[in-house]
Parts: sequence; structure tokens; C-alpha cells
Amino acid sequence: MKGLAMTKLKLANPGPGRGSSSYPAGYTGS
Repeated sequence: MKGLAMTKLKLANPGPGRGSSSYPAGYTGS
């Protein structure tokens, strides 16, 4: 459930590659 929410956030706010300032370091969207 949490992973799905993070995916939606990532789609809504794409950063400069994986592990951007909007997400924890090493976050791959799994």
C-alpha cells in the first residue's frame, strides 16, 4: 500500500532520476 502511494507521488512529481530530493536515497520505486 505504501509503495503504491509512493509510486503515485513519483508519477505526479518526477525528479531528476531515482533517489531525487523528493525521495529517500536509494528509492527505486519498488
